Amino acid sequence: MGKSLPTKIIDESFSNLEITSNPIKNSVLIFAERADSLGYLGRTGYNLDGIFYDVNLNANSMVTKLNG
Repeated sequence: MGKSLPTKIIDESFSNLEITSNPIKNSVLIFAERADSLGYLGRTGYNLDGIFYDVNLNANSMVTKLNG
């Protein structure tokens, strides 16, 4: 099924990854737009509504509900 990537390339690639709970929203949206334009997201496109969880917004909503 093809050749494996050299270990050096894989190691360098993973060293550039940054795991975060606070992604740069614009970069995610651009990535999705590009993936869609290349046909990776299916025929019906994509919907990113609700993909980002706003802790502050949701916490305020919860406090409001609890205080009723």
